[in-house]
Amino acid sequence: MRKNHFAMLETDAGSRRHLLLIVGFIACLFGGFVLWGTIERAVERGTFGGFGIGDPAPVEPDRAVFLAERRRWFQARKQMAAHGKAGAWRKAIRVAETYLAHKDDAAIRLLRGEALLRLSDAQGGIELAKILRSDDVASDAEANLLRGDTGDYARETQRALIKIDETKATPLDANNTAWLAAFTPAIGDPQLLEKAVSLSEKAVRAARVGDEPDVADEMATYTNTLGGLYYRSGRNDDAIETLLESEKLRTDPFNAAFLTLAYRRKGNDVAAQAWRDRLQKHLSNTYATRDGQLYRHQLLLLWREIENRTQE
Repeated sequence: MRKNHFAMLETDAGSRRHLLLIVGFIACLFGGFVLWGTIERAVERGTFGGFGIGDPAPVEPDRAVFLAERRRWFQARKQMAAHGKAGAWRKAIRVAETYLAHKDDAAIRLLRGEALLRLSDAQGGIELAKILRSDDVASDAEANLLRGDTGDYARETQRALIKIDETKATPLDANNTAWLAAFTPAIGDPQLLEKAVSLSEKAVRAARVGDEPDVADEMATYTNTLGGLYYRSGRNDDAIETLLESEKLRTDPFNAAFLTLAYRRKGNDVAAQAWRDRLQKHLSNTYATRDGQLYRHQLLLLWREIENRTQE
């Protein structure tokens, strides 16, 4: 005969009372937590006049000050972006200095430094170097390039090129080490420069035979490095051919920078000016925006190199 479990529960009054007591205790405990959380949130909002456990300072006034400051910051950056797009760098500097007179801010100082650099003011490179170093965006040696000090960077790059084993290096390591000698003329040793070219050529060969989905992106990066190194080595025709190959794979302002330099060295001023204009448009349109910030300091170093050679 089957047992009737519901009948058993009905007849066991003691067990039922015990169960009800447990359920009631849990409900009271949960309700207490809910009530405590409600009171805490009310205190945070200032519903009870700011009195409660902890810091009694009202939250809303502080939040209002914070939001007002953020609006001021965004407005300054928006104005600087508009001035940068128009090439009005002195106006951008005035906006930055007006804001900095009210409140110090590293991001605004960085934008002021770039505006000064675009005006060929040496102070711009000094300001950029200081901020990039303090924010760990660039190493001390790399940041010093913006100040015109190439010594530490040249020595670090020479050590990296001597240390790397070309036969064992992965394509990525080969490219990244080679790039150290590509984006700046700081490396003066012809033998090390030739090793950098060899490393870069190895990376490009490996990418050509690869079947990974992102092989086109790798090829764009690696051929940009190789084109830059061909330019550093005085192989202008090879540089132009390789950089144009990279540009077909992916539009890149670094291609525009090296093509400007290579065409100018060949005496093709029309082509050099066209690529310089493209680079200038990119830098101006991405100034004080979220776009185009990755490795921007390296691109600005190339920009300064282009301007210096133009003046020469």
